[in-house]
Amino acid sequence: MGDWIFTVLTWLLLALGVLGLAWALFWDRSRGRKRCPRCWYGLDGVPSDEGVTTCPECGKVVRKPTCLFRTRRRWGFATLAVFALFGSYVSYAFPIVRDHGWWRLAPDIALIAMVPSIERSTTLPAIGSNTNPLFNEVSDRVSTNPYSKHNAWWSTGGLWPWERWLLRRQSLALLEHTSRLEIEELAARMLAISTDDPKSLVALDRRATVILAWSKLRYETCETYVDVGVAVHHSPMMAKLGDEGSMLLPEFFLTSFERGVRIHQEVGDHIGPARAAWLHRASWRGPGGQAFHWANFDGGPQESPDYFGASPTTHVWDALDPTESWSSILDFFFGAEELVGVETIRGRPCYHVIEGGKPAEARIEVWIDRETGLVRQHYFGNTLFHYESALDVELDASWYAFDPDAPERSPLVRRLGEIDALLPEHDLLPLEPTG
Repeated sequence: MGDWIFTVLTWLLLALGVLGLAWALFWDRSRGRKRCPRCWYGLDGVPSDEGVTTCPECGKVVRKPTCLFRTRRRWGFATLAVFALFGSYVSYAFPIVRDHGWWRLAPDIALIAMVPSIERSTTLPAIGSNTNPLFNEVSDRVSTNPYSKHNAWWSTGGLWPWERWLLRRQSLALLEHTSRLEIEELAARMLAISTDDPKSLVALDRRATVILAWSKLRYETCETYVDVGVAVHHSPMMAKLGDEGSMLLPEFFLTSFERGVRIHQEVGDHIGPARAAWLHRASWRGPGGQAFHWANFDGGPQESPDYFGASPTTHVWDALDPTESWSSILDFFFGAEELVGVETIRGRPCYHVIEGGKPAEARIEVWIDRETGLVRQHYFGNTLFHYESALDVELDASWYAFDPDAPERSPLVRRLGEIDALLPEHDLLPLEPTG
């Protein structure tokens, strides 16, 4: 049965309930007329004896004059109207419960109060099977995925101050006592939502998890975002062969993002042993949702059938892009993260977090700015990424301007000076586009 039927039924029963209740309780007022409070017979003109009036119709004796001006209440109709209102709520709730379970109807404050029960409960199925309804509902409400929004997003300011205070208290208690990785990550996420500085509230062994959750939240909830950066590829094979000239193979990139409106990214690669040629590719989505991909070797821009197809097939795109559907480099940590300490990256103190339990050549490392939560550097797949990023910046048309016939005027090429400054002890060679 289509959900539109339940929507129509909800509004119909709501209208009947509200109008019926108003009519039953407030419509039949005295409007200055004297009436018997039992049978509602009109008593205008009926004499009273020392303020006492006797109804000639039913014989009721009214001793208080104010009782002659009561509003007539039809309690039977009022009861029916209440049933209509209840039916309206049931019609509204049925599709939600069918699709998401009973916990979706719980108000935020009630669900927050139940947060410590996510792990304490022994009556609910195991978390690992993804069948714990309380865990699933809390996960949905801290999500920034718009497709799961039936309630206010906790991540994007959907909570009142007292709810944030209680969430901070409850998530901290859960984080301190849990031994499950998936619950630890959820608790860290809630703690990052509930306070501007969650890192100072937790013990050192939990701090890496909270730092990652805090940084990821910053990217996911920003409205606009830009970054310029360079990825320096280190080839272990070339190092063993002593070919130092081939160890530095930079790939530089630029991203501009406006949530819900449009996105633009450009990537440039040096190619060839002498790096005398380069490839330039760009992907962009317009405000109407149309998506294109261009590369200087494919003959022109190609329309992408959907948003996902507009992305370059490299992990650069997935690294920090805060769009609703893309992964982040921070998603690659699976509960074994470790905080190495604080290190200075290009003059900024940064948390250095590594993927624990792996050898140095195989692990992911990330450096997160202590003040802003932005990733300034990360190491992944034998590649060191350097970033200069900004959240909630002012974007103008120049960030999205791209002319396939004149790519040298693109935002990426105009900002090569910023990218060059990120290269440690190296310079970008003059760019000579491929034929």
